[in-house]
Amino acid sequence: MLGEAINALSVAYKAFGPESAHGNSPGHLPYRGRAAYALALAHLYAGEIAKASEYQTEMADIAAQKNDDRWLSHASIVQSRLLRERK
Repeated sequence: MLGEAINALSVAYKAFGPESAHGNSPGHLPYRGRAAYALALAHLYAGEIAKASEYQTEMADIAAQKNDDRWLSHASIVQSRLLRERK
């Protein structure tokens, strides 16, 4: 079940990536960041810490680029959960 969710989220994430028809247009970055957030959590819950960390970094980068404090705080929460799992 979690694997199916990760696959579905990956499709959404790729739809807003540089390889898509949308490219990295600024209007689509928030959607890519939200998809990265969901993927980070899904991978975290699946025990895939390295993959979760990659998506957490991406969402933090997008939030910083958009100067979005709310999403920066979401990224910090995911980072905290990742650090807790690594202990």
